[in-house]
Amino acid sequence: RSQLLHCHGELKNNKGQHLHVFLFEAILVITRPLTQNDQLFYQVYRQPIPVRDLILEDLPDGEVRLGGSIRGAFTNNNERAKNFFRVSFRDRTRGQSHSLQANDSFNTQQ
Repeated sequence: RSQLLHCHGELKNNKGQHLHVFLFEAILVITRPLTQNDQLFYQVYRQPIPVRDLILEDLPDGEVRLGGSIRGAFTNNNERAKNFFRVSFRDRTRGQSHSLQANDSFNTQQ
């Protein structure tokens, strides 16, 4: 059980979905913000990753391909995706990896 919240913030995945990520002392939780009856809730998006099992990789600009049929139709193919990083389990068989995009390079480093 993790009680200390180190940081949190809004990021996007490679499909352009807005996600809210919480980094607690012992676990990383990726959520989807939802509004219901004018109240904001966070729904767990994927399996949380314990910090002891977490791998964090900075991805070079242009390495991540932006997905989504509508988004891809209106973006310039020469445009490089920037400020992406990947979070995953140390043991890849235990769960998925997630490519996340910060608003800028400063937020990527946070």
